[in-house]
Amino acid sequence: MSRRKEQKDTVLIGPLPPPIGGVSVHIARYSKLHNIPVIPENNSRKWKIVSRLLLIEAKSIHVHSASWFIALVLIFKYYFSKRNCEYFFVNHNFHIVTNRQKGIKRIIQQRFRYSFIRLCSVVYVVNPELIPKMEKIYGNINILLFDPFVPPDESTEEQQMKEFGPEVVGFIEGHRPIIISGAWQLSFHNNEDLYGFDLLIELMSHSMKSFPDIGLIFFIGNPAYNNAYLENKRNRIKELGLEKTILLITGQKEMWPLMKRSSLFIRATNTDGDPISIKEALHYGIHVLASDCTMRVSGVKLFKSRSLDSLISSTFAMLEESNR
Repeated sequence: MSRRKEQKDTVLIGPLPPPIGGVSVHIARYSKLHNIPVIPENNSRKWKIVSRLLLIEAKSIHVHSASWFIALVLIFKYYFSKRNCEYFFVNHNFHIVTNRQKGIKRIIQQRFRYSFIRLCSVVYVVNPELIPKMEKIYGNINILLFDPFVPPDESTEEQQMKEFGPEVVGFIEGHRPIIISGAWQLSFHNNEDLYGFDLLIELMSHSMKSFPDIGLIFFIGNPAYNNAYLENKRNRIKELGLEKTILLITGQKEMWPLMKRSSLFIRATNTDGDPISIKEALHYGIHVLASDCTMRVSGVKLFKSRSLDSLISSTFAMLEESNR
C-alpha cells in the first residue's frame, strides 16, 4: 500500500519536549497556538524524518534545527521535488556561528548548512548580535529579528502544581524571598559552568546572613547528563549547609508555575540567545537578573558574567529594592 503525500500550508521541524528547552517549548506552544504540524527531529528515527520531509507537500517549511542532516535532506528536496516549497530558518542560539568541531566533519557540516541557509527565503534570529555573525558567514541573506516567546497555557497550572508535590509547595511556603533559575542540563562553555549553577550555590551561602529565609529553586531538565558534576555540586551544597536552602527539581518539568511564586529569576549563563525563561519572568512581572554575556531585553538588570562578586552585589540590591 503506497503512502499518501501529506499536504500542508506550513510545517515546522525541530525538537519537541521532552527534553524541555527553549527551542522545544517554543515549537510546542507555537504549533499548538497556530495549529501547525511538527516533524519532531528528536523523537523520530532518521529514516522517518527523511520520509516525511520528502513526501510532505507544504507551501513552507520552517526549520528550527541546526542539523546538517536535515539541511542535506531539504537541499535534495529543493532540487528534485516537482513542487516549489519555501524554506525558512530560525536560529535560536549561537551554535552554528561558533562551531568548534575540527577537520573534515566540520567542513562537511558547514557546507550543508551554508547551502541550505542560502536557499531560505528568510533567516530569523532571536538575538540582534546574531545578525552580523550570520551575515559574515552566509553573505547577503534576508535576516529578520524574531521574538520566540509564546505565553504558556495557564489552564495546565493547577495540574502542574499537583505534580510538583508537597515538598515543593512546602519549600515555597517556607522561604522568602525565593530565587529561581535552571538549566536543561549541566553543560560547559569555555570550560565554565554554562548556566552558572556553581555561582548560584555560592550566592546562597553569602545570602544567608542578610536573608535568613532565602531559598533557591534550581531546575535541571536532564540530570543524567554530566552526573558527576551534579554530584560534585550536591556535595558542595552539603558542605555549605544549604540542604534546606536550595531545592533541586530534576526531570522534564516546566518552570513557569513556580516562577510565578518567586521573587527573582536569575539567568547566570556565560553565553545565550534569547531565552524564553527571561520572557516568561517578565511576562509575570518577576524581577530578572542576567549576565551581560549578550544583549538582553528591556527590563532585565545585568551583572558581570562569571563574576561572583557582581552577582552577589546585584542580587542583594534587587532583593532589597523589592522589599522596600
